[in-house]
Amino acid sequence: MSPETKTDLNELGVILPTDELENRDHGRPHPDRIPALYWNAAGSLYAYLFVELSKQGIDIIGESQLVGYPSQFPSVSMMDWKNGKPNARYWVLKLIKDNFHAGDKLVDTKLSSWSDVEGQGFETSEGHKLLLLNKRNREAAITLPAEATNYTVSVVDDATGNDAPRMSQGNGNTLTLSPFAVAVVSWK
Repeated sequence: MSPETKTDLNELGVILPTDELENRDHGRPHPDRIPALYWNAAGSLYAYLFVELSKQGIDIIGESQLVGYPSQFPSVSMMDWKNGKPNARYWVLKLIKDNFHAGDKLVDTKLSSWSDVEGQGFETSEGHKLLLLNKRNREAAITLPAEATNYTVSVVDDATGNDAPRMSQGNGNTLTLSPFAVAVVSWK
């Protein structure tokens, strides 16, 4: 009845229970207890939600929140409140925003039976792109599609920390993802 109506899911993300403890203690900040790999796990979750919600045709998939800090839900932040640099949650969101756009076509994607990696292929105006994410706290290797030759890969993982995604030329048809890594593989 309203074909121009769009669906928006907002404030997606995770929150640690310690954030709520700070609020119960009348805003008294608790010591920083957030492990560095948490940010990658939170980014991987957002990438997973992007894949699944894209399959459902959701138009807008928003992430929560830009800046959080002790006493203001620090585990939801996309910025490191100690140094002002973006964390892995931000970089995963930017990786998705820079690579996937309205009008991209989702393609049937079958990864190997390796259940630790989730992925979705897209036909974009720039060529073929495959969004991959490691759902586990251990390395995972996957075999890329045979047509993925001469590819580039952009990765957000524990090694990138608060820095931009690492970009490299692909080599071979196997890609190893570190724990909770998110990657975009691109080829013509």
